[in-house]
Amino acid sequence: MPEHLSKYRCKAACQKILRERPFIVAALSCLLIFAVGLTRNPEVKGVYEGRFWLMKFHWRSCADVVFAGDSRVCSCIHPAEMNRHLPGLRILNYAFDGVGYYKEYLEAIPKVLDSQSKRKIIILGITPRSLATSAITNDYYKDSKRKTKYHSNAILTSLDGLLQFLQPMALREIFYMPSPGKNQQHFFRNYSRDGWAGRYMVPEEPGALIDPYRETFIRNQVSPETINGLLECVRKWRNAGVEVYGFRPPTTSEMLEVERAFSGFDEEFFIASFQAAGGVWLNKADQTIYRTYDGSHLYPDAAEAFSRELARILSDSLNKKSTGQECNETGLLQAAMM
Repeated sequence: MPEHLSKYRCKAACQKILRERPFIVAALSCLLIFAVGLTRNPEVKGVYEGRFWLMKFHWRSCADVVFAGDSRVCSCIHPAEMNRHLPGLRILNYAFDGVGYYKEYLEAIPKVLDSQSKRKIIILGITPRSLATSAITNDYYKDSKRKTKYHSNAILTSLDGLLQFLQPMALREIFYMPSPGKNQQHFFRNYSRDGWAGRYMVPEEPGALIDPYRETFIRNQVSPETINGLLECVRKWRNAGVEVYGFRPPTTSEMLEVERAFSGFDEEFFIASFQAAGGVWLNKADQTIYRTYDGSHLYPDAAEAFSRELARILSDSLNKKSTGQECNETGLLQAAMM
């Protein structure tokens, strides 16, 4: 076939395809996806959420300081801010939403520590819900373990930027972009590579979790068996040369009252038992001075302030230990984000 006829037929076939309805729909869909990705609110950023939890689940032998706990710890501990007072230490936030201090999670925590580290530290964020009787729903640690059967962490890592750009958007997020009014609720997320989850709601709901927590504790109080298992791990870690600290993550006075009235958690007795097991409790003057968006979890700026202050207290504690001084109590938290 002559070359000019071949080119003509090819051009005609392409023009025919371009006029086909499926091709037009596909092209418009791609353009719409790209447009929505470009208009995504800049406050939604960081590691792709689908990768964030798997990334943490796969951490092994990569830290000097490991924070553990549930969603309050995940939201309130910002390792990058802590490094301002603790330079040179690799700090990771290994907390998972909804997690409890059950055996499988406790066994995973020390594996994140670098075995070659000169100073290995585990810091436990203690909340009544993390010590509750039964397994907690929406446990992202167990969920990440389940997803390892279907998702490759290596693939998610290499496609992180693309997946973040293409991640699904809720209808309320789409409606929020052109007209960000106060009456339109939206949940913002910023997932960091060091394990911190910076989150907040617009508009905020200071008492959003009070009633659900009350109902949870009525049915599911703190478990003595869970506490005993945790304390046994503290003893084991201490015998292995790991320094163990504990603290109560900030919350509101209303949430504290609910926990005191319904959770069955005796903080003073727990602290005494924790110290007897070899742990050091990080004290604070008032844990209710930090601003929350739902009555329980800190705003990102409040989390940064709390992290800096906790790092300062921890730094003082580590220095006292280095000089052989006693360190049963380590100071008071002063900073607040009102």
